[in-house]
Amino acid sequence: MLKAVNLTCEYLENPIGIGERKPRFGWIIESDKKNVVQQTYHIQVSMNEDFIDMVWDTGIVESSESIHIPYEGTELKSSTRYFYRVKITDNHGQESGWSDIGFFETALFDLSEWKARFITPEKDDEAKSSKGKLIRHEFALDGEIACARVYSTALGMYELYINGKRVGEDLLTPGWTSYKKRLQYQTYDVTDLLQKGNNAIGAIVGCGWYKGDLAGWVGRRNLFGSQTALLVQLFVRYTDGREQLIVTDENWKTSEGPILYSEIYHGETYDARLEKDGWDKPGFDDSDWNLVQLFDYPMSVLVPQDGLPVRRQETIKPIDMFTTPKGEKVIDFGQNMVGWVKFTVSGNAGDKVVLKHAEILDAEGNFYTENLRTAKQRIEYILKGNETEAFEPHFTFQGFRYIMIEEWPGKPTMDDFIGIVIHSDMEHTGEFICSNELVNQLQHNILWGLKGNFVDLPTDCPQRDERLGWTGDAQVFISTAAYLMNVARFFRKWLRDLKADQLENGGVPHVIPNVLQGI
Repeated sequence: MLKAVNLTCEYLENPIGIGERKPRFGWIIESDKKNVVQQTYHIQVSMNEDFIDMVWDTGIVESSESIHIPYEGTELKSSTRYFYRVKITDNHGQESGWSDIGFFETALFDLSEWKARFITPEKDDEAKSSKGKLIRHEFALDGEIACARVYSTALGMYELYINGKRVGEDLLTPGWTSYKKRLQYQTYDVTDLLQKGNNAIGAIVGCGWYKGDLAGWVGRRNLFGSQTALLVQLFVRYTDGREQLIVTDENWKTSEGPILYSEIYHGETYDARLEKDGWDKPGFDDSDWNLVQLFDYPMSVLVPQDGLPVRRQETIKPIDMFTTPKGEKVIDFGQNMVGWVKFTVSGNAGDKVVLKHAEILDAEGNFYTENLRTAKQRIEYILKGNETEAFEPHFTFQGFRYIMIEEWPGKPTMDDFIGIVIHSDMEHTGEFICSNELVNQLQHNILWGLKGNFVDLPTDCPQRDERLGWTGDAQVFISTAAYLMNVARFFRKWLRDLKADQLENGGVPHVIPNVLQGI
């Protein structure tokens, strides 16, 4: 038995939004024999699943390579799905059948294909604002939908919704890059979210790394810009072959929302009483909303997402709740983690939940935050009342093991809380365990150090007012990281930002993106 399995294109299984014009293929060899070496491979790429409309056929190639095989066929088209399969032979004279069929879908290759415009929900005098703004637009579709793709990004952070449902699972999008030189956009298949007739698309936009507080110990803000903005282009193809574009323009509307404050370092304040039920669904009354403003930003910086998205990875239950010598109510999650706390709470309208986050306790066993410097790591939630409410923050994350419950309506229990671990969506590729528990604990700490500091870019710390991509730290740790997880796409994205920010004399800045320039 011989098979080519786990087919990948640019390290991903069945990716959409691939920006490479010559993407690279890979696969894993599966056999029931020992000492197997691939002798040949044969790759076919087609416009359809029956492989009649072929765009590349390698023929039989004598090679043991099964990774980084570049596409060498006819020029790929934008926004097009291609199918591929692989056949191999080995040193025992076995020949595999064709592999299962994989596919990849290209991104927008040419800037001329962008018809959308950047729009901003903010006024010129809102540079200091850390609010989350709502943006919405309604549109009609007049046929049966064959497929639909949305291409989206933001100056700041954004969450996208269609007809009341979240688009994708990605967090903290579009990620952190050298925004003035490279701004990633995401591609999502939204075919199943649309409907014939009236539809609505909505977005929440926050300041994020783009205009929020960075390098907090020196008090820097608005390093890339002073107004958030959104860019969305929705492509719809009908079953009869017609196509339709819905794009951000001056006709979209904006409003204040329940996110009163959201900052990477400092946390989030959310007033559930200000929620606007149905704001991201068709038929919502937005007559009192304001029109957005067009925002002039160079489209030339747009690049298809080349890194890995940040996503929820696992959950952690608390292991203890106790009162410190100072009288602080503290919950222990038993693991230093990066992400946030999801909680459920009941109370009256206007009641508050206030949580603070910390990594350690002091020598007396009290809640300790001095190491955070100016980072507040604080969550405040104001209840709308009369029902059980659940909350997770949107545009922030915390590094912590402990939370202090500063305010809570009624009496909290450990069952009210769950820790949500987030990091870049890397595949685990290696593990280590031995008979020495101290060595195992060291290995455990190394792995969790990776998880906590690989949140879109390799940072030095995930908790205080820094969280920057220090090049020295990454250089020291990259080899270890590569043993534990597949970090190829993660570092490729970050190294492209390093190239963008490289000094004229060839030198490498201390941090990437280079937000310390001039300090």
